[in-house]
Amino acid sequence: MVCCGKTTVAVYRSRYSPKVAASGWRRWRKPGCDALGLDWTTDIADARRRVGHKVALQGNMDPSMLYAPPARIEEEVATILAGFGQGEGHVFNLGHGIHQDVPPEHAGAFVNAVHRLSEQYHR
Repeated sequence: MVCCGKTTVAVYRSRYSPKVAASGWRRWRKPGCDALGLDWTTDIADARRRVGHKVALQGNMDPSMLYAPPARIEEEVATILAGFGQGEGHVFNLGHGIHQDVPPEHAGAFVNAVHRLSEQYHR
């Protein structure tokens, strides 16, 4: 989990490991934290419950999911979108970087699924 906004990522990373910081949810509800980057081990529904609607969430699909068949990728996208729920403040992304050997058509299936499925959640 990375806090962006008035707190810079560089300072944050120098002080906290993401796994340790995941237990510090209350700290990130304070003014000054505009967004949280979530890795794939964080439940997005739980994160949203904890920080409310005033902090944007970025993430958080497991990058290894892009090795799965496109239909399974779409299922995972749907699960994450449902976990976040209705409303604004979700930047759908991988929970970490993309692996260099991911088939391009799988990355395309991911992007297409996010575009197609997110409309019903983020109007």
